[in-house]
Amino acid sequence: MRRISIIVIAICAGMAPFPPELIEDRYSRAIYPHVQHVLTSFSNSTTIALFDVALALGAFVALVLLVRRGRVLNLLCFIAIAWMVFLATWGLNYRRSPVEDRPEHDRARVTPANVVAMARRAVTEMNRLHGQVQGTPAPDLETLARSLAPAMDRAALTLDLAPPLPARPKQTWLAPYFVRAGIDGMTDPFFLETLLAPTLLDVEQPAALAHEWGHLAGLANEAEAGFFGWLTCMRGDARAQYSGWLALYPHLLGAIPERERKSVQIRLAAGPKYDCRRIAERVAQSDERVRAAAHTTYDTFLRANRVEEGVDSYGAVVRLVVGMQIPVDPARR
Repeated sequence: MRRISIIVIAICAGMAPFPPELIEDRYSRAIYPHVQHVLTSFSNSTTIALFDVALALGAFVALVLLVRRGRVLNLLCFIAIAWMVFLATWGLNYRRSPVEDRPEHDRARVTPANVVAMARRAVTEMNRLHGQVQGTPAPDLETLARSLAPAMDRAALTLDLAPPLPARPKQTWLAPYFVRAGIDGMTDPFFLETLLAPTLLDVEQPAALAHEWGHLAGLANEAEAGFFGWLTCMRGDARAQYSGWLALYPHLLGAIPERERKSVQIRLAAGPKYDCRRIAERVAQSDERVRAAAHTTYDTFLRANRVEEGVDSYGAVVRLVVGMQIPVDPARR
């Protein structure tokens, strides 16, 4: 009876229609920042990805439960407990109020002309910043995290968010899967640590790390985390800014008509164009079937967690960048 009760509670927790405003005020802004600091402080104490350990232990427990009497009910109860822990440590952020609903976001600004203008600005900035970044040695991930942390704090304050405790970037046993599925990184929702793909190029690392820190800030939606990551990069040094524009550029290209797209692409200088090719070659190393399966699985997961656009929410970052009325020049902070 107790196991059935746990399963029912988990189902109710997953389906309960909590108002976004309630989640925003009582969980995302009140409880979650404290949870994040505690869990990330703990996970930062080791270079080991605790998510890997949790996966191994979870698989072992699941196997043990399957060979015991009442194995199906045991396994369902175990999954229900893991689901409720997920909701408590991070998952409820999926139900918070959207950033697009904030007064700072003006949907009227998101016009084709403004998107094209932003794409041209991205090209101008990449052309300018590439010369400052070229020839300078890329920092290791630990050094990158330390240098990017103040920019992350400023980005969080700009969006009226509690600055999260930065998570040290880690490698994971899932790295081969990341490479085959074309995944740049993930945020461990249980220990709130940041896991990055080992094949990321040096020009991709700042934007990828800042994106995952956007999740640590409580922005579960991929577009919102991407916007936070871009804003963090804009508050950082030249290398971070270049990485931020480089990450945003393909989303901008995908949001404008083909004729305008060609007029934007032709302005891109040889250096940034070369970096775009390098990124494309890295992504091409992934396995199309694995990438498609990962895409479908994550899309289903996002929709189940009330992200209506699914994986298409990645592209919605353009609406946030163009529509948010906030300063993006670090010199103005």
